[in-house]
Amino acid sequence: MRARRSGFTLMELLLVLMIIVMVTVLSYPSLEAMLSGVKLQAAADFVVTKFADARAHAIEDQQIYRFAIQPGTGQFRYAPDLPELWGGDSSNGGVPTDPSAPPPTVVEDALPGGITFPSGGVSSQVVASTPDNGSWVTVLLFLPSGACSNDWDVTFKPTAGGAPIRISMRGLTGTVNVKMLTSGED
Repeated sequence: MRARRSGFTLMELLLVLMIIVMVTVLSYPSLEAMLSGVKLQAAADFVVTKFADARAHAIEDQQIYRFAIQPGTGQFRYAPDLPELWGGDSSNGGVPTDPSAPPPTVVEDALPGGITFPSGGVSSQVVASTPDNGSWVTVLLFLPSGACSNDWDVTFKPTAGGAPIRISMRGLTGTVNVKMLTSGED
């Protein structure tokens, strides 16, 4: 009698591999939607954190901080609302006038996960009284009192499935609300 060898045939291995590929292909859309939602939540949390940072700097430094975005991109910037930091006329070449003062806090960053600020609908919510250089669009001024110049809402929409997220900044109180929207709600 012949001894039987344990193992798998090539046909059995190919069949199992084909099943794994099919399950992966069928589950990819739901995984993509789940990852899209996670990216949106991470971007919303990041913006809320940066709002809190800019507000804290405005209170601590007792000066107005400007929060600006580049619509259609994920780029944002916040810094004191000084002409030398925002491309305004300055006779000293962009250096704050008080040499004994600590350097101003200027933060330029981008949203994580390839999330972008919407390019449409931003103009109605822009702080019109402050000129910007280049493509920066001022959306909020954080005041030394802890309040903001105005209310501002931004909605991040998923690229593949999932629900959009709206971040709402309330001007009078400086509080931020984050709400997951239903897919029909914008």
